[in-house]
Amino acid sequence: MRKIFTIFVLSILIVCLGTMATHAGQNILACDSSKGRQMVKLPALVGGWQIVKHCDKYESKDVATAISIFYFMWAQRFGDPDLMVRTQLEYIMIEWGDKARHIKYAYNVHGRKVTGATAVGLTLSPSYIWVYQGKGENSRISSTSLIHELVHVSIWAANIRSHGDPDHEGHEWPGWIPAHTKFIKETNDLLVAFDL
Repeated sequence: MRKIFTIFVLSILIVCLGTMATHAGQNILACDSSKGRQMVKLPALVGGWQIVKHCDKYESKDVATAISIFYFMWAQRFGDPDLMVRTQLEYIMIEWGDKARHIKYAYNVHGRKVTGATAVGLTLSPSYIWVYQGKGENSRISSTSLIHELVHVSIWAANIRSHGDPDHEGHEWPGWIPAHTKFIKETNDLLVAFDL
């Protein structure tokens, strides 16, 4: 019954976001293929933007919908009593990259340091994330690391901007627990159900 209610509420949310994107100013919501790399406003988010190079990848309304689904699920699962997470997400900047990045080191989900890593997503500040957009025209938002990076942003907000827990389930920084790892899969599965 709870799952049916969740899907019902999220369906209404998606319809509302689609309507907002249609009625909003086209100058900041519409991507212009002739411009190349550009910033595009994310509807329904006060100061949310995405940086895109290819207009045919992820429409701003779809990204805003994915973020709204993320927050709805986050608030249900982990709470947000002071609205710190919501505020952080309202001002998110997402940069979509067309190539994975090679970095000196990173931490895997179990907290082990890995050298010479290839990153498909990075949380660069409390409200700035970089996400590899994946290959192919039909790649979905759910197949990217967007939800993973939004977990880092949310932990950063909950930690009053001290850190986003870069070692995941490791013990060096507090915040990330196995429930967050499970949450990412469940949320991405929900995005697939909504064809995102």
